[in-house]
Amino acid sequence: MEKWKKNVIVLWIGTFLAGVGFSEIMPFLTIYVKSMNDMSEKKALFLSGIVYSASYVVVILVSPFWGKIADRYGRRAMLLRCSLGMTITITLMGFATNVWQLILLRCLQGLSDGYTPNAQALIILQAPKKKLGKIMNLLTTGYVSGNLIGPIVGGVFADFFSIRCTFFITGFLLFVVFLLSLFFVTENNEKIQKKDKENTVSFWKYVPNIKYLLIMLLLTTVIQAGNASIVPILTFFIRQIIGSTSHLLILSGLAAALPGVSNILFAVSIGKAADKWGVIRILFMGIFLTIAVNLLQSITASLIFLFLLRFMLGIADASTLPEIQLSITQNIERRFIGRGLSYNQSANALGSMLGTLIGTSVSAVCKIKSVFLLNALLIALSAMLLIMQISKKSRKTFS
Repeated sequence: MEKWKKNVIVLWIGTFLAGVGFSEIMPFLTIYVKSMNDMSEKKALFLSGIVYSASYVVVILVSPFWGKIADRYGRRAMLLRCSLGMTITITLMGFATNVWQLILLRCLQGLSDGYTPNAQALIILQAPKKKLGKIMNLLTTGYVSGNLIGPIVGGVFADFFSIRCTFFITGFLLFVVFLLSLFFVTENNEKIQKKDKENTVSFWKYVPNIKYLLIMLLLTTVIQAGNASIVPILTFFIRQIIGSTSHLLILSGLAAALPGVSNILFAVSIGKAADKWGVIRILFMGIFLTIAVNLLQSITASLIFLFLLRFMLGIADASTLPEIQLSITQNIERRFIGRGLSYNQSANALGSMLGTLIGTSVSAVCKIKSVFLLNALLIALSAMLLIMQISKKSRKTFS
């Protein structure tokens, strides 16, 4: 078997286990925080919000630094750093006795983030270019499917054992990821020589089209913010639609999971289409679908229709986020791929953090449906910037 194919298999398993590990503890953070001290539910929600956001803040700040290190010393070294670092920090969370220790550990976890982007960067540098769309989307299904299964696994272990035990199990899963990366992932480590050190000082100096890259990063932020903005208000939105609390948690869980289900089902096919028809064409189709889904969600009054739209959202995500990553790598030099994807990781983390704030604040001031309209507007504006930039680039090419 070719080396890159073996790496795809191993890294798919690694991203899957990392997805399970991250998502199986997130639903219980508020309860875990509340169990540490005798506090009101309102205070526990506030503090758990800080705990949740802490790692994202660190990721936004340090991802470009780790991207530079990855470009210099290789992506396999970063896979080992991420998996071992997450193993240690998440295991220690199981021993935390107060919320401030938990916040500190979440910050340290942010320093260890980045397994999936480094896995993608490693494969991009090894796999045939004509198959990259399919492979990138395939790796995405690993993390997405892990995120889907994680809350179920975490719920079972938390119910049968304890929430603290869930942290230890997560730590074990991430240690398995470390061992897989250590013994089965191989890389042609093209280290940058000392004479090339000057060329690594400024990533932006060597970006052919800075405006294009910034627009792509903006798109990542806006699309991810749109996804994250719905999560904290989805249960309330469903309650408004059905007019009762009967089976509310089950229905909310199903609605939350549907984008991931469709993402898994269609990601590889969409990746093949991107290889055949071009990344930008598929990206614009995904953007259009995302805008349409958000607009339709703002007027839906049927639970079945909402479920259908949530399913379509997963297809839209599979047509946008992986394609943005691939487009970024196609428009920078190979030696800077790590940094390009790390900036995209920062944009993704920024979107996740801002999206939660947008969803809760806008729905508190206006109606919940206003969140969908705002998402559609922001994505449309970002898409217009991309169209203008591509048109400008085309005019320069033919002038």
